[in-house]
Amino acid sequence: MICLTQILKKAWNLLWTRTGRERLVYRILSRWGDWRCGREGAGQKHFVYRRPDRIRFLYLKDNAFSKTLYCYKNWELDELRWIVRCLGGRGTFIDGGANIGLFAAFVRQQCPSTRIEAVECLPGVYETLQFVIRQLDLKDIRTHPAALSNHDDQWVKNAWVPGGEECNTTCPARAGEPDVMPTITLSRLLGDHPPAPIVIKLDLEGGEYDALQGLEEYLRKPGAEPPILLVEMYRARFQERGLNFEQWWEWFRMHAYNTYFAGGFGKGPPPGTPLDPGMEMPPVFNLAAIPSSRRAKSLW
Repeated sequence: MICLTQILKKAWNLLWTRTGRERLVYRILSRWGDWRCGREGAGQKHFVYRRPDRIRFLYLKDNAFSKTLYCYKNWELDELRWIVRCLGGRGTFIDGGANIGLFAAFVRQQCPSTRIEAVECLPGVYETLQFVIRQLDLKDIRTHPAALSNHDDQWVKNAWVPGGEECNTTCPARAGEPDVMPTITLSRLLGDHPPAPIVIKLDLEGGEYDALQGLEEYLRKPGAEPPILLVEMYRARFQERGLNFEQWWEWFRMHAYNTYFAGGFGKGPPPGTPLDPGMEMPPVFNLAAIPSSRRAKSLW
């Protein structure tokens, strides 16, 4: 009887809770994806598929994040479309924390003329990023095996934070050590006269503030076009680094940016809602920072 009760309880949790349904969908679709890999040929571990927005992407049998994107095909779709609207088919896009290349691939297929710079600091993930770009035959995406920071030409390596949930950060290292990456600033990536408009997406597991400090040299240049920013705000990661939201808002205020809610994991205001430090926000959300010289309303 106890065994039957436990089985019924598991079935209830699986089918009638949101988390349970998502896990069930993930299991079914990821197994379907693995079967499709086998159908493509002996030893095949990937295949190209189309998302609901008709964008081509790659399913990778041995990559958990690739499986997540395949199972939840609307993953950050609003943010992706927002970036494309901001670019208007031209300009410059910097994908900071490119992971396996979803944002870079989306922008390249929607905006063929846009200059794209994809930056990824984890060596294994960077190799996968290059593989995805080759398999999708995406032209003219410049990839950088580097960590975005507030200084150029330093050496860092990945360090797992104790107790962190898949949380990673970077710590100082020396050239020649295993799995080290050089640092690079947004100012160096942009150069002197990047094609406008400029959109920068930052998803750096807590390193976003350092990356923004690396943008300041560019912003001081005469006539520099201030970029539009899409920044992942992860409260727990910032606390681990001793940061608070007031520091963020001070940076945006000093550099003449207005901030808006752009989507999140959890309950939050509608996209395009102006933000202030006292608002209740989800634990993880995307913040859009738009230069005060631009009309933000037209971007949503």
